[in-house]
Amino acid sequence: MGFAGLWFLYERRRENFLKGFLIPCWLVFFIVYAACLYWLLEYKFWVYFLGTLALSLIFPFFFFIYHLIAQKFRSVVLNVITAFGIFCLLGFFLSSTPVAGTAPVDFFFNAPVEMLRILHFVDFRIWCAWLMATCFAAGFLMHKHSLKTLVVFCASLIAMGILTGLANMDMRSGKSGPRHSMKIALVQHNLPFSEEWRIDHPDEVKKKYEMLAMEAAKQHPDLVIFPQYTFPEDIYRKPDFFAGLARKTGVYILTGAHVPIETGKSILDFGFMNLALLFTPEGELGGIYQAMASAPFGEVSQLSAKKYQVIQTPFGKLGILLCYEDVTSRIPEEAVKSGAEILVALSNPGLFVNTPLPYYYFQQDQLRVMETGLPLARVSPNGYSAFIDKTGCVLQKSRLNTEEILYIDYSLK
Repeated sequence: MGFAGLWFLYERRRENFLKGFLIPCWLVFFIVYAACLYWLLEYKFWVYFLGTLALSLIFPFFFFIYHLIAQKFRSVVLNVITAFGIFCLLGFFLSSTPVAGTAPVDFFFNAPVEMLRILHFVDFRIWCAWLMATCFAAGFLMHKHSLKTLVVFCASLIAMGILTGLANMDMRSGKSGPRHSMKIALVQHNLPFSEEWRIDHPDEVKKKYEMLAMEAAKQHPDLVIFPQYTFPEDIYRKPDFFAGLARKTGVYILTGAHVPIETGKSILDFGFMNLALLFTPEGELGGIYQAMASAPFGEVSQLSAKKYQVIQTPFGKLGILLCYEDVTSRIPEEAVKSGAEILVALSNPGLFVNTPLPYYYFQQDQLRVMETGLPLARVSPNGYSAFIDKTGCVLQKSRLNTEEILYIDYSLK
């Protein structure tokens, strides 16, 4: 309704577009993004200000391009098609940007899971453009009281309803095929985020990992997953702790960590690799995933992988998403192409745990599920950790700032 109202104002002020609509539009979105991104103040003020300024220009830019192209169009249908086409192209352009992808736009168009099942049939960027075009029709209808616009608007809603119904039927059809069960323990250890604390308390970190691994092993899972966390050792080149933990528990252990690019060198001076490491019950390194995307505004250089690589296990192929990689659709799409059977998101928004960011992350993971049709296990040090099945339903979810172990027994096709 907000965007329909915006289109209504556009129609009323089309003749005075710059001062009557575009500048007020930018001011509104600057305020909206300033409120949505306040958690960036926990990081750096200049990142918060520049991020808010840059993102506040997205929708005014869209309206500016639309106005240049369609200001003389008289056909309602042609206007609707133009709004759809421009916003669709904008979505695909944003998804290719390395900073935040479509995430800054996505949250305006998120809907309940029942509606998002439509994403099994329609790309989310097309879905957003469809909604924007429908909002245009609604705004035009409010302004002109046009019967033609009402027909276009109703036709769009009916088409959305049909596709949503088909998507729901598809989710409930129970397609036949070979299945294998996978038992997972998701460990949220709730250790402090502070780098200074980690450096000063290495023994406490190890003790907590061991205690929680032994507790999780009591339920006999196939896989214990720890979150991304900067462990006090280089666990890639010195894997003894996790190798011993895997032998002691008799289960596979997956964990994520930053490790130096060069052995024995400082991460701050020489950069790091963002890795997920799988340790087998025999104490061997059974698989490695190296992140392909780095977090925006990082002050330390990251060496990223050039090609996506799933981690093979006896109970399924794991499609790893490290840190920021679950925010955009590009990396999950690579996981699907590589044969992943389940997505595993390992991230650490611990710096922002008292802000809405953990919820934004969780919401993005639901979108990734609906886009790929794959279940997703999410593990975070301080929350949210969760398991989302392939229909987008949340089977398990932790609380923030708590120590929890979530147990999942799930059948993979």
